[in-house]
Amino acid sequence: MKLLREYIGELLKEVDLGDKVWAKDAPSSSRHAGEEENTSIEDDMQLKLMFWLERGDATSFPSDAIQQATQDARYNDIFQYSTEGLMYRGMRIDHWNVSELTGLSESDWRSTISADTFSRKRKGVNKLMTGLIPTSFVYNPPTRSGLLSSWTPNRVEAEKFASRVRDPKSNAEMGIILVAQASSGKFLNLEPIYKYKGMDEYKHEKERISIGPVPVEGVYLIQPSKPRNWI
Repeated sequence: MKLLREYIGELLKEVDLGDKVWAKDAPSSSRHAGEEENTSIEDDMQLKLMFWLERGDATSFPSDAIQQATQDARYNDIFQYSTEGLMYRGMRIDHWNVSELTGLSESDWRSTISADTFSRKRKGVNKLMTGLIPTSFVYNPPTRSGLLSSWTPNRVEAEKFASRVRDPKSNAEMGIILVAQASSGKFLNLEPIYKYKGMDEYKHEKERISIGPVPVEGVYLIQPSKPRNWI
């Protein structure tokens, strides 16, 4: 019980980032720019965010500290959730996992991908991609990722991730783009964070970090990259 009380006490402890967020790395135009030294919590948050951006490492990700920062007027211009519009997540999966992930019957998604793709009027990845297929399920990020997942409000960026070949030897790999409402979850908006030194090289990804499960309302499917494997 003592350990439990101590743990709860840590969770309830106020997050103190000083008067400015990462002052020495802030853009000169920011109100946070200055010579203020980082607190230990700031250093930890900055390090863990960089780990996530560089390699998707969610070890000890400071979700609770970030949650508190989004509710603090001193810091919520930097730490904020996206609450409007659609979010997209591009992934590569094996085609036999589509039904398990989405809840769609195999006959339904196969008929859609056959009817919607190969149009001569389409070019590039769009030639192999279906229209939006309505569905309803909850995407649960893997436990190893600390229940975090990468999303973007830019569908083109999601298409890139869904089109990258994960396993060049696979004869079953295909792309899928999950679609969710921003208001349905906690999507940390990285746009203010990208302005800091060291973070800016990732700004093209327009990432939002989702914290926890995400209700999905539709998917796009993309045919396998190799023509001989088209469904």
